[in-house]
Order: sequence, then structure tokens, then C-alpha cells
Amino acid sequence: MNYNKLIKGLFFVALLATVASCSDDESNVFEDPHFASFLGLNTSIVAPENGGTISVELGITEPQNQDVTITFAITDITAVQGVDYTVSSTSVVVPAGEYNSNFTITPVDNDVFNEAKTFTVEITDVSSAGLQVGNFDEQSYFRTVVISNDDCPTESNLWWGNLVVQNVGGATFGGTGSANDSGDCDVLIITSDLPDAGIGPVPFEATFTPNSPGATSGTVEIPSQIYCTNCSEGFDALYSATGTYDEASETIILFYSLDRSDGASFGTGTNIITPE
Repeated sequence: MNYNKLIKGLFFVALLATVASCSDDESNVFEDPHFASFLGLNTSIVAPENGGTISVELGITEPQNQDVTITFAITDITAVQGVDYTVSSTSVVVPAGEYNSNFTITPVDNDVFNEAKTFTVEITDVSSAGLQVGNFDEQSYFRTVVISNDDCPTESNLWWGNLVVQNVGGATFGGTGSANDSGDCDVLIITSDLPDAGIGPVPFEATFTPNSPGATSGTVEIPSQIYCTNCSEGFDALYSATGTYDEASETIILFYSLDRSDGASFGTGTNIITPE
């Protein structure tokens, strides 16, 4: 596969992103207040129904001389506390001199097929006068928790976690698999550089379809999506793939095409994906 024009474009895009990031960092160094927030950038937390207890981290940006209590409110949307999940508490304590603490969520596992269920968690108070709730944006103080069902037609959750991705005839590299933000059945988000073209990890949404009711193998499809914007003479690079999955061997095989938005083709390839 000839990636020369694509790589030049990707380098330019990465350079612009780096400059913009540095500029943003410099402008905010002395402006950010001290605050309590969730840790991590994702606004959704996906809790697999059969995944057991998960830990949710909260923290503060500056340690205090006394214990700090962070209080949060839980609001059911389609999930029901005590029926679909339990939580360890509605507040956490960050010890004096420390930065973070956590609480736990435990989904209730059952054998009933249903849609994913959701509730929200919002930080409402922090006990220290020197700290505020969140850092202006909702991402810092609000989370939607999605309890994803494990009684789906396919077991796409076999590929949740760290993945090994082989570009047949080329490199072997890593990636991650997860549910989507809605916790939909038979959908796997593969975050990786599947065409191995140097842009870095990109999220691809793969839909699983069993060969027949109850089958443990079937087809996988990743519809055409933008892999890189303005990456070759002003044109986008588009990625698409079809393939197969097999739950017994825990293997996904993808036959992909990397094309330019004007119809030109960068080439094709094959990925073999397994859990790490």
C-alpha cells in the first residue's frame, strides 16, 4: 500500500494539533481554579451487567490540610437503584494530603434480555472552601452510567478490553475494545489504527450479526467513516470493513479498504483481532 501522500497529510494535521494544544495549555496555566471532579475524559461509564463491581475515581486538583468530602447525587433514568445496580455510597472522602478517592457500582446480573439501562451521577458539593465543584464544563462533574446487557444475540463483549491487532503482511500492534456509549447489543467499539497508516488510535464501530439464531459466529461490518480529515491533497481518507467473528476462537477477521473521498484508493488489507 502506498501511503506517502497520506502520511505527509497526517504529519501536517498532527503538527497543527500540537501547536493548538500548546497554545491552549499556555493560556490556561494560571487561570484554572482548584476543583473536585471525576477523573478521566469520558462522560459515559459503561458497566457490563456481568462485569462485576467497577470503581469510579474522583479527585481534587490540590491536596488539603484536612479531609475533603465530595458528595454526589444519583438520578435514575431507565435503571432502578437496588434492582439494576447498587452503589457503595453517595459521597467519598479524600484524606488530607491526598488527591483522589473512589466509590463502586455493582450491576445486578440476570438472564433477561433487555436494552441497556442508564442513570446519572453528578457531583453536588465539596466540603473544602478552597475547592469548587467541577471546572466549568459538565465533563468534569457529571457522568452517565450505562449498564450494558450481557444477554445479547452475540457475545461481542468477548473483545472488551485490550486487543492484539495484526495487519496481515505487516505490523502487529495494540488496541482496545468496548461497548458504545449507549451500551447497545452486538456493537463493539474498536479503538486502534486498523489500517496501520500512522494516524494513531481511531474509534471504529463494528456491528455483529450472528449467522443464525443462537450461532456463535457471524459477520462483522464497519461502515465507511472518515479516518483522517484533509489528509491527502485536501481529501479525506475513508475506512470501511467487512469480515467475520468467531466466539469459540475469540477471533475477528476484517477485510478493509482505505479510500480517498474523491474515489481514489489507498489500498486494502486484512486485520486479525484477538483479546490480549
